[in-house]
Amino acid sequence: MYAYEGATILSDRLGELYAFPKATHDDQVDALAQGVRYLTTYSNGTGWFVDMRWEIEATNDRRRLEGISD
Repeated sequence: MYAYEGATILSDRLGELYAFPKATHDDQVDALAQGVRYLTTYSNGTGWFVDMRWEIEATNDRRRLEGISD
């Protein structure tokens, strides 16, 4: 997991993750699990990353049609 060094919410979130499943609260764990599930199963199981590839390809196609070069 990546996080900005010195993020004020980091210690609370990590504390809840480390304490799971015996913690009183598990909202951060739920949010993380839902985020991972979304990123890995979105778009008929192909994942968010594949969707991003399609978006990049579509943008490149538009740029070619408009005659825009890098």
